Amino acid sequence: MSQIGDYSDANVDGFEAPVPDDDGRLYYKPIDERYTYIQIFQQIDKNYQNIELHKIVIYLSLISYYRLDRTNIINIQTNSIQTEVLTPVISNKLKLKFYFLEICDKEIAKQNNPLIGDIFLNRDLCNIQFREYFNSVMEFKYDIKCRECQYEPHNFVFCLDLEKIKVCQLDNDDLLVAKTFNIENYAFVFVINYFNWMYQFKIKSSNDDVIKFGETFNSETGDCEEEEKDKEKENITDDKDIEL
Repeated sequence: MSQIGDYSDANVDGFEAPVPDDDGRLYYKPIDERYTYIQIFQQIDKNYQNIELHKIVIYLSLISYYRLDRTNIINIQTNSIQTEVLTPVISNKLKLKFYFLEICDKEIAKQNNPLIGDIFLNRDLCNIQFREYFNSVMEFKYDIKCRECQYEPHNFVFCLDLEKIKVCQLDNDDLLVAKTFNIENYAFVFVINYFNWMYQFKIKSSNDDVIKFGETFNSETGDCEEEEKDKEKENITDDKDIEL
């Protein structure tokens, strides 16, 4: 929830909430990337120009699925008619890092989904340094210790008080461009450190899919196998291939 007020008219609350499926239910979404970038204040009506920012409150619920054997996959419902395969966490620890970032560059603020190189210096998700136009105003670290519990919930509440700062929404009719203010543009980022040594291999590739979990990776080429090649080799075991 992002709490705002139009200081020229009435006070309002802006809610950026998950959208229910056609059956009215909310479904969990598998996390398939090493980081998530969420631009804040995107549900504000474009007709509001003079705005007073009160606070940002984010409610986040994660469920970890842990098994010693990575072949113990499960299918989870992602909407009323579809399922996705979920591979278990096989490490005994997941390191999570959460950030509130102030975006100090107007062109970056306009991007709904900046590329990894536009966010993290050297694309490094372990020793995190943000690019110079991001100002980290809040950081929180949390370790998920995976041991005996097969399913484990993890609930978080993050709050950032913006002290009723007054901003102006910039004119924009392009639906593909993020809504921005003259100052105080924010994003929420969280990063998952899981098998970071494998990511270090993959980052040698220029492919943007390096942030994805679940690829078949070849340590000799420093790149992921193509899907067609995987199908051709589906009955062949190669000890140079590691699947996460």
